[in-house]
Amino acid sequence: MKNLIILLFVLYTCFSFSQNESKNDKVETMKIAFLTNKLNLTAKEAQLFWPLYNEYSQKMETHRKSKKSEFDEIKSKNTTPSDKEISAFMEEVFSTKQKELDLQKEYYTKYTKILPMKKVALLYQAENQFKKELLRIIKDKK
Repeated sequence: MKNLIILLFVLYTCFSFSQNESKNDKVETMKIAFLTNKLNLTAKEAQLFWPLYNEYSQKMETHRKSKKSEFDEIKSKNTTPSDKEISAFMEEVFSTKQKELDLQKEYYTKYTKILPMKKVALLYQAENQFKKELLRIIKDKK
């Protein structure tokens, strides 16, 4: 019965997007439904997990936007960047990637405090599966 409810929730969220939702909102809704289905969280686990996961996602998005804005800034210049500018940009990219890795480690530790280790491992697998599924959907639309 529980699996049926989860399946219905996943189907409902996947197919009932309002026209006002942005693409990011749709993807986020799909991701939540996908992870909910894959992780099979108990009510208590879900109550602790989702606020933490949302916090993590928000911080990761901030890092990604920072990296993208730096790249866009270099791309927008009409001149070819100097070696010094490229070097500074690459250092910033590495710094941002390190911050993202540090964030992943931090939240891995937090997840292990509220979820069994198997579900933590499953979370990372499910995130990768979702990315592949999303890419497949995008590819199929083209």
